[in-house]
Amino acid sequence: MNKKLLLVNDMPGAAKVAANVNFPVLSAGQIEVAILPTLILSNYAGSPGPVVKHQIGQDFNAMLNHWEFLGLKFDAILTGYFGESNQIDEIISYYLKQSNQPKLLVDPTMGDLGKLYKGFDAHVVEKMTRLIQFADLVMPNITEACYLTNTPYKEIFTLEELTDIGNKLLALGAKNVAITGVSEVDTSNDQIGFYLIREKQKPVLLSHQRFPDRFFGTGDLAVSLMAVFYLAGFDIEASLVKTGKLIEEVLKVTLEVGQPKEAGLVFEPILSELYSMILKEKELN
Repeated sequence: MNKKLLLVNDMPGAAKVAANVNFPVLSAGQIEVAILPTLILSNYAGSPGPVVKHQIGQDFNAMLNHWEFLGLKFDAILTGYFGESNQIDEIISYYLKQSNQPKLLVDPTMGDLGKLYKGFDAHVVEKMTRLIQFADLVMPNITEACYLTNTPYKEIFTLEELTDIGNKLLALGAKNVAITGVSEVDTSNDQIGFYLIREKQKPVLLSHQRFPDRFFGTGDLAVSLMAVFYLAGFDIEASLVKTGKLIEEVLKVTLEVGQPKEAGLVFEPILSELYSMILKEKELN
């Protein structure tokens, strides 16, 4: 029987980010997905022109209440971008009511390059720290990890410094921390990846090839793939290794076809490969 996952993220109409990446990847990984939109947009938030934004408002909690009434149960909850800070409180409340204790995977989408996204402030950060205390896995980029642990941001961190940040996130309650976009200091700079920090285990840097430029939707692809492998039964480390390999494939294809970074990733070619990988794992078990 397929796992069931509640996806909590924004829904851009035309952009290949957020739920538009999450949904096809999760589905290819044979996961049944229910979508709880946090915000509906015409395109990604930073795109040119007058971006249309539709707030979900009270319908966000009303949908959760309806699912409770129906008795729906999920094996996992995956959270991304929240359109309003009160949505974080409502997800926490919903999670705590679930008798089956679903896996909680948190992509604390709040900022990048040392700054919070427009509309986010310390109030949102505080609420996000409350959410991650229940997380089986939290996958922040370096900026988000700094904000969540009240660590001054800088462009370069040593792995020892990132270990300290990761341990602070564990102290908040997260069971596993995978900081994204990490590379070792004083290297050729051709590798990038995930820095995994777990209680009572040695931290490990899981690297893959670094490519030029920054493509929209890479983080959404990473957390989606991670969720697929983790729910298929792979452990955290193995899931991140497999995620890194597929991201490398996607970035190669995206660059080969000359896709502009604003247009997002060409991830469709790996969906059949992902399906086959998960099908094989199910057959073995």
